Amino acid sequence: MRKNIQLTLIITVLIGLQLLTGCTSNTPNQNNTDKIIDNNPHNQTTNLTRLAHKATNLTTIAYTLTASSSMGAYNIGNITTLYWQKPGYTKVTTTIMNYTTTLISTPNGTYIQDILTHNWTKTNEPLPKLINNYTGAMLNNTLTQVGTETIDGKPTTIVEYHTSINGTNATVRAWLWNDNGLPLKIYTTSKIMGQTITMTLRMTKISFTVQDNVFNLT
Repeated sequence: MRKNIQLTLIITVLIGLQLLTGCTSNTPNQNNTDKIIDNNPHNQTTNLTRLAHKATNLTTIAYTLTASSSMGAYNIGNITTLYWQKPGYTKVTTTIMNYTTTLISTPNGTYIQDILTHNWTKTNEPLPKLINNYTGAMLNNTLTQVGTETIDGKPTTIVEYHTSINGTNATVRAWLWNDNGLPLKIYTTSKIMGQTITMTLRMTKISFTVQDNVFNLT
């Protein structure tokens, strides 16, 4: 029974990770922070959407994404994803319960590394773009500002919206970095089989420079 619950939690986190995703410019504009607070609700919604849209302008980025989830009284250990992206190339390394999977997408195709032999095999497996997909969800929903917070020295605007994940209604709260719209933290709540599911995603170790050798099949 416990294994089934753990598997459900893992699947739930992976669904969330699929919604998230890879981003996308070479460096953030540190001086381009939109006015967020506005007495006009329509203007405020427009400003929040504009802030979320900033993340879609990023094309080169690397970061670590940590996911944790719980269902009722059960918790799952962290799922850690290392992500690198530059034009034409993407690399995703995910570690779940001591198992690590790496995929690399190049102009020549996408490759997956065997866990045991470490050999590379060409695959049709699509790589998630861990930021654009989540930003897309925000751009297609009505955003409401619920606060502000500084995370790791970065000022953020906290937005909330409601969406559906594989037919399951969810409430999503995202901490958007004011400089570029990156979701530094995302907190999602939903219900599956009568149980409340929560998931927290944290983006850390962010860099806007990625070396070419990161994408070598070695």
